[in-house]
Amino acid sequence: MVICLSNLATLDLSFNKFSIITSSNSSIVSHFPKLYSLNLASCNLQKFPNLQNHSTLMNVDLSDNKIQGEIPNWIWEVGNEALSYLNLSHNNLTSLQEPYGNFLEGKIPQSLVNCRMLHVLNLGNNMINDTYPCSLGNNTNLHVLVLRSNRFHGSVHCGEGRHNWSNLHILDIAHNNFNGVVPPEFFSQWRAMTTVDNRTSTKQLSYIVSQGFYYQDTVTVTVKGFELNWLKS
Repeated sequence: MVICLSNLATLDLSFNKFSIITSSNSSIVSHFPKLYSLNLASCNLQKFPNLQNHSTLMNVDLSDNKIQGEIPNWIWEVGNEALSYLNLSHNNLTSLQEPYGNFLEGKIPQSLVNCRMLHVLNLGNNMINDTYPCSLGNNTNLHVLVLRSNRFHGSVHCGEGRHNWSNLHILDIAHNNFNGVVPPEFFSQWRAMTTVDNRTSTKQLSYIVSQGFYYQDTVTVTVKGFELNWLKS
């Protein structure tokens, strides 16, 4: 039987007419401790196979299945962070579990530019080493961008005509290594953050004052390097 092949390194069951039943408690790949390449494309998978504790996987193809719901955070820990190829295309995935507060490294993938319906991107509290993501500026659906507490560096100036940020409501880039001059047009692009004074027909950035405001979630405010947590009241 296949499960007796404890030294199996590559398993390719893709594009067949059988179905593979997965469980959150056990998985067929648990029988192959040396497996580094797994191809289960087009196998009628309904959910993610349990790969969470598999330490040797480097290539995983789960494309063209019927996997639904969120992409779990543990997927990035497969192979002890040595995973080099992951294909989840042509499934019924709806979102990523929140990627903040992990140990994500490297750069922001350019493929995010194609996520035109992306509303919230929170990459805070990771170890991402990249420059300011100007390529996301033309996503007119992006409302919240959180990059705080990473290793971002360089200028936040993207150049004329390269970014709009027209619907951005929240931008948090605290605790990084950005430098240089913040140009005036950097703020003028944030039309969704501005209010119009009907008396003078002028626009100004909206801000929170210390009296009479109401909030529903925890708010973290950074003042001169100190973080203050304001809880729901």
